[in-house]
Amino acid sequence: MNTRGQFEGVWNIVRFNWPMFAVGGVVVAGCVALGGWWRVLGWLIAFGVTIPLAVSHWVYDRSDLYRLHWLDPKWKRVVSLHAGFDEISGAIRENLPAAEVLAFDFYDPRRHTEPSIERARRYARTGREVKTISTLAPLPVPPGTVDAVLLFLSAHEIRDSNERAQFFQHLKATLKPEGCVVVVEHIRDMCNFITYSVGAFHFHSDATWKETFARAGLKVESIHFHTPLVCRYFLLVGQS
Repeated sequence: MNTRGQFEGVWNIVRFNWPMFAVGGVVVAGCVALGGWWRVLGWLIAFGVTIPLAVSHWVYDRSDLYRLHWLDPKWKRVVSLHAGFDEISGAIRENLPAAEVLAFDFYDPRRHTEPSIERARRYARTGREVKTISTLAPLPVPPGTVDAVLLFLSAHEIRDSNERAQFFQHLKATLKPEGCVVVVEHIRDMCNFITYSVGAFHFHSDATWKETFARAGLKVESIHFHTPLVCRYFLLVGQS
């Protein structure tokens, strides 16, 4: 069941990053008011803001990204990890009603300093108690008991490579021998650069992700793209 609003994804972008859009609106209005070539510049800036939002609407609100059709009904214990804005744990529970779904918040304001994260956390909607964890410590789950660990558009907030590798090592420790880690992320590649310009630097490259997975002892079993902008890594225990 998909309970998301028709424009929820693009609206989240605007409200989590509203200072940037507010400044952009003032600049565009000023350029248009000045007239001449300034007006042309203003409309170019407006175009440069509108196109990424339109593409984001397609990715987040019109694609199959949030349908989670790849969830395996055989999974009985699933860990869902987020940075304070939990978009999918409820959907996982709806799609896997027989599974135990454990949701944890790994956000640490001392390490994860992106202003939009804190704004997203203020808007977070959850009917359950939020359980926080540290990326530097083992998860509060018995080792070897988890079928799947899911990180949905959140793991990129871990900017330090050593912290990220250590975190994934802890995730691996929770898995059953046949368990998996699923990472859904934007990639710092040409498609994301064309769409988001310098904003693509907030994402990690494919090579960076694969280095993280290898350091954690996880191998890439498959990669699937939800539109050209977002990919899903399916990881298994092993050495790449």
